[in-house]
Amino acid sequence: MRLSKKSARIFAASMCLAVAVTCTGCKSSEVKNTEKLIDKIGDVSAQGHVGADAVESLKAAQEAFDALGDDKSKVENAQALQDAEAAYSAHIAKEVAPIEEAINAIPQPVTVEAEEAVGNANKLYARASDDVKAAVSNADVLTAAQKALEDINVQNAIDAINQIGDVSLKSQDAVDTATAAFQKVSSDRRADVTNYDTLVAATSTLTQLKKEAAEAAGKAAVAKLKKSTDEVEGITWHEPSCMPTYTNTRCYVLPYIGEQSGNYWLRCKVDYAANDWVFFTQIVINIDGVKRDTINFDYGDVTRDTYVGAKLCEVADFAPDNNQIQLLTDIANSQKTIIRFQGSDYYYDFTVPDKDKQGIKDVLAAYEYLK
Repeated sequence: MRLSKKSARIFAASMCLAVAVTCTGCKSSEVKNTEKLIDKIGDVSAQGHVGADAVESLKAAQEAFDALGDDKSKVENAQALQDAEAAYSAHIAKEVAPIEEAINAIPQPVTVEAEEAVGNANKLYARASDDVKAAVSNADVLTAAQKALEDINVQNAIDAINQIGDVSLKSQDAVDTATAAFQKVSSDRRADVTNYDTLVAATSTLTQLKKEAAEAAGKAAVAKLKKSTDEVEGITWHEPSCMPTYTNTRCYVLPYIGEQSGNYWLRCKVDYAANDWVFFTQIVINIDGVKRDTINFDYGDVTRDTYVGAKLCEVADFAPDNNQIQLLTDIANSQKTIIRFQGSDYYYDFTVPDKDKQGIKDVLAAYEYLK
């Protein structure tokens, strides 16, 4: 059907009006995408923890919304975005408050006594999110306090190193104090300790002096020991000067050293000598009122002898392990050590005399030197 010119004009106008009405309600893909991003935000609450996913969604929606320009009015859920932004701002403010409070609690001017307060504030600040850190209004105060403490630690290290002076064997405490002060300096400020080379030199000198002293003490300890040689076996025995020549003389627990072809080993002799048998199979060691250890022996490991007109004796011999060597050291340094020779029915208590304590020290010092 052919339309008249007037009808054609009316139809064209109607179509234009319809298209115009339809386009007025149209949304661009950017607007629709922004609405989807807002819907993804979820619940951003000012109470409790705000998840990283929610924050990421919020920022993505904010960025998309800001890029819309004049089309922002077409975003139907824009109020939800505003509510989320307000909730997140409240959350940030809540997180910022204790950090700013902790920073305000730092004493001014900053001294070494402020170390704990600075540490507390820094812990709170360090574990905060970037958004929270950016909102902390007094972060510069914390930075300045940390710098002041670092300066104090640097100066303390310099002063402690200067206190070392001429190095001798008595310098250990001064070197330890200077070392501890230097270790308090943060790694990125240690170059500011201008006399660090002095500490390095003092430590090296002290180590050498201690080595020389130990060598001298070792030589002196070896010189104090009794020597006897088994020419058949080619073994030289180094015994403390207090060790009796005969096993039935008295009770003792003493270490000694064996030497063959440049090799050295440590042994320990346990000797019970008295008028009555105890048939010991273990010794119980009490050092300064504390029961420290029990050393057991098989019955056959103990040699038993009688002597006419003299004491009888029971003797065991063993190679001490590292724990037992430390035990011997503790006996030598004790105020009072009681050793009980324990049998199944009888026992005998023996108090270690001072001469045996010195004998133990001599043998152990000699052994450290010789080995």
